[in-house]
Amino acid sequence: MNQPRPCPFCGSDRVMCRDSISVAYVVCLACRAHGPWVYQGDNKDMLDVQNRAIEQWNKQSTGETKNPENPRTWIDFCSIIDDLVQEIHSSKITE
Repeated sequence: MNQPRPCPFCGSDRVMCRDSISVAYVVCLACRAHGPWVYQGDNKDMLDVQNRAIEQWNKQSTGETKNPENPRTWIDFCSIIDDLVQEIHSSKITE
Protein backbone atom coordinates (compact mmCIF):
# COMPACT_ATOMS: atom_id res chain seq x y z
CA MET A 1 0.00 0.00 0.00
CA ASN A 2 1.14 3.56 -0.69
CA GLN A 3 2.04 5.75 2.29
CA PRO A 4 0.26 9.07 2.84
CA ARG A 5 2.41 12.20 2.89
CA PRO A 6 2.36 14.62 5.85
CA CYS A 7 -0.72 16.78 6.31
CA PRO A 8 -0.82 19.75 3.91
CA PHE A 9 -2.66 21.81 6.53
CA CYS A 10 -0.61 21.37 9.71
CA GLY A 11 2.47 19.48 8.51
CA SER A 12 1.98 16.55 10.89
CA ASP A 13 3.09 13.11 9.81
CA ARG A 14 0.39 11.56 12.03
CA VAL A 15 -1.84 10.64 9.10
CA MET A 16 -3.53 7.37 8.34
CA CYS A 17 -5.92 5.79 5.89
CA ARG A 18 -9.27 4.83 7.35
CA ASP A 19 -11.97 2.78 5.75
CA SER A 20 -15.49 1.71 6.38
CA ILE A 21 -17.85 -0.66 4.60
CA SER A 22 -17.61 1.01 1.21
CA VAL A 23 -15.43 4.12 1.56
CA ALA A 24 -11.80 5.01 2.34
CA TYR A 25 -10.14 8.33 3.17
CA VAL A 26 -6.96 9.70 4.75
CA VAL A 27 -7.23 11.65 7.99
CA CYS A 28 -4.71 13.72 9.94
CA LEU A 29 -4.76 12.72 13.60
CA ALA A 30 -3.27 16.08 14.63
CA CYS A 31 -5.68 18.58 13.05
CA ARG A 32 -8.42 16.17 11.90
CA ALA A 33 -8.29 17.31 8.29
CA HIS A 34 -9.29 14.61 5.86
CA GLY A 35 -8.93 13.92 2.20
CA PRO A 36 -11.67 13.11 -0.27
CA TRP A 37 -13.74 10.01 0.32
CA VAL A 38 -13.12 7.31 -2.26
CA TYR A 39 -16.08 4.99 -2.73
CA GLN A 40 -15.65 1.30 -3.36
CA GLY A 41 -18.36 1.02 -5.99
CA ASP A 42 -17.99 -2.19 -8.00
CA ASN A 43 -14.37 -2.63 -6.93
CA LYS A 44 -14.12 -5.69 -4.69
CA ASP A 45 -10.55 -4.94 -3.56
CA MET A 46 -10.63 -2.56 -0.56
CA LEU A 47 -6.83 -2.29 -0.66
CA ASP A 48 -7.15 -0.70 -4.10
CA VAL A 49 -9.74 1.74 -2.74
CA GLN A 50 -7.37 2.65 0.13
CA ASN A 51 -4.53 3.21 -2.35
CA ARG A 52 -6.74 5.53 -4.42
CA ALA A 53 -7.65 7.48 -1.25
CA ILE A 54 -3.95 7.86 -0.42
CA GLU A 55 -3.21 8.96 -4.00
CA GLN A 56 -5.90 11.66 -3.69
CA TRP A 57 -4.46 12.81 -0.35
CA ASN A 58 -0.93 12.89 -1.75
CA LYS A 59 -2.05 15.07 -4.68
CA GLN A 60 -2.97 17.87 -2.27
CA SER A 61 -0.07 17.26 0.10
CA THR A 62 3.31 18.89 -0.40
CA GLY A 63 4.85 17.66 2.84
CA GLU A 64 5.23 21.26 4.07
CA THR A 65 2.95 23.29 6.28
CA LYS A 66 1.00 26.08 4.62
CA ASN A 67 2.34 28.57 7.17
CA PRO A 68 5.60 27.31 8.72
CA GLU A 69 5.84 30.35 11.03
CA ASN A 70 2.51 29.49 12.65
CA PRO A 71 1.74 25.77 12.24
CA ARG A 72 -1.39 25.86 14.41
CA THR A 73 -3.51 22.76 14.50
CA TRP A 74 -7.11 22.19 15.39
CA ILE A 75 -5.95 20.74 18.71
CA ASP A 76 -4.01 23.97 19.44
CA PHE A 77 -7.18 25.94 18.70
CA CYS A 78 -9.28 23.75 21.02
CA SER A 79 -6.67 24.12 23.75
CA ILE A 80 -6.75 27.93 23.43
CA ILE A 81 -10.57 27.97 23.59
CA ASP A 82 -10.53 25.64 26.59
CA ASP A 83 -8.07 27.95 28.41
CA LEU A 84 -10.27 30.97 27.67
CA VAL A 85 -13.42 29.23 28.91
CA GLN A 86 -11.66 28.18 32.11
CA GLU A 87 -10.39 31.74 32.63
CA ILE A 88 -13.88 33.19 32.15
CA HIS A 89 -15.39 30.56 34.41
CA SER A 90 -12.85 31.13 37.19
CA SER A 91 -13.27 34.94 36.99
CA LYS A 92 -17.04 34.59 37.45
CA ILE A 93 -16.53 32.38 40.50
CA THR A 94 -14.28 34.95 42.19
CA GLU A 95 -16.66 37.86 41.54
